[in-house]
Amino acid sequence: MNDNLKTLLEQTSESDLRLLVENLYGKTELVDNIIETALLASDIPSLAKHLKKQVQSLNRGRRFISYGESFEFSRSLDSLVQQISALLPKDPKAAFELADLFMSTHSKVYERCDDSGGNVGESYREALELWLQAASAWKSSDQPCKLDWISELRKRYDNNDYAVWDYLISGSAELLGEDLLQELGRQFEAELNHFSKIDSGGYNRDRSHAKLGMKSVAEALGDVPMYERSYLIGTPQPNELQKEDLAKFCLKHKNPEAALKWLEGEWQPRSTYQHQQLLDAAYLMMGRNDDLLRLRQEVYYAQPSYEHLHALLEIVSDAEREDIQIDAVARASSSDNLPLAVRTLMKLDDMDAAAKYVLHNIDKLSTAGYYELADWADEFENQGWPLVAVAMYRVLLLDILERARAKAYRYASEYYNALERLDSRITDYAPVIEKSEFDTRLRQQHNRKHKFWSMVS
Repeated sequence: MNDNLKTLLEQTSESDLRLLVENLYGKTELVDNIIETALLASDIPSLAKHLKKQVQSLNRGRRFISYGESFEFSRSLDSLVQQISALLPKDPKAAFELADLFMSTHSKVYERCDDSGGNVGESYREALELWLQAASAWKSSDQPCKLDWISELRKRYDNNDYAVWDYLISGSAELLGEDLLQELGRQFEAELNHFSKIDSGGYNRDRSHAKLGMKSVAEALGDVPMYERSYLIGTPQPNELQKEDLAKFCLKHKNPEAALKWLEGEWQPRSTYQHQQLLDAAYLMMGRNDDLLRLRQEVYYAQPSYEHLHALLEIVSDAEREDIQIDAVARASSSDNLPLAVRTLMKLDDMDAAAKYVLHNIDKLSTAGYYELADWADEFENQGWPLVAVAMYRVLLLDILERARAKAYRYASEYYNALERLDSRITDYAPVIEKSEFDTRLRQQHNRKHKFWSMVS
């Protein structure tokens, strides 16, 4: 709600607000439920009963929900979850029981819903967050609670066909606490050891289930050794994808030394980028500046993009920075990759070098992206390089006309008008053809595109 509406709401009388609510009621089921929840806020038992009926109706539904309808349906689920959360402060036990009942409806809902967009799944993810909050609130409240929370989590984790409980264990740090999480981790580790000794000759579901459970506990605890063991039990030599995941986990939990252990040695060329990124993060976190400098130099000289150059410039001295920038301009100016070269030179604020590069590589302009080229043309025009802008506007104009992209003729007319506007600022068109010759060719080749010409005449 914006500030203006808030002000109007504060100025509205109680009787007018009552009339507004009465007029709104009966318009839609969603609005009716929101109004009823608000009116029952002070009567917790009645509110819980009201919400329970809404949740139970999800199981009774029979009508198929199409892809198009799933978005609105998910919004109604989100609203219901939000209404249940209103119970948390006063009755966490009731909030938990309703959140749990809501989560139990997932199989019936998924069976009659096309959730290709994933919105309904997100609604259940929100409900899981509420489940965990309510469970933690109930456990720490004065309300009696005899539940064995490890058993409760295992029961749901072990019956998770629709993946709605995927983040249950990793999100349970507050609910279980360190001691119970360690106990749960030991359970999964014992199961993983057991099933790893059984050679099923193929996919071992029980082993994968135990491994994922152990990883989830490690995530909840931020326990690097446990996370490593979840891989090493049964797989003493992790592959590169596994090592990448291990290194990311170590870095996430501020253990760069452990991450380096997984990043040592040669990696396959297809994984070079990920490997370098992880090494960079580890060296930076450890303060190993010499290794970081060496790595960033290696990355930049292998692919001299501005992003890599910027990363290098961040960690060098002022004296080194000037030499590197001079070298960067020279490298970009001799590059065969026009988009990379122009991006770098423009980022370095060397518009003269960028302009000269473009004029020496006119034939490569089409390798730049459409939107990037349009932005460049505007920038060069504003920076006093009208001929470079003309070269770019011509490429953009011809691209639209040669493809006969009628929906884009409005943009083509803007490029044509830009060429007309810039002509007065150019005395020598070399190395591109003169305006008169360009206009003649344009008329000859695209004379029948009447819609376009009507926009520029």
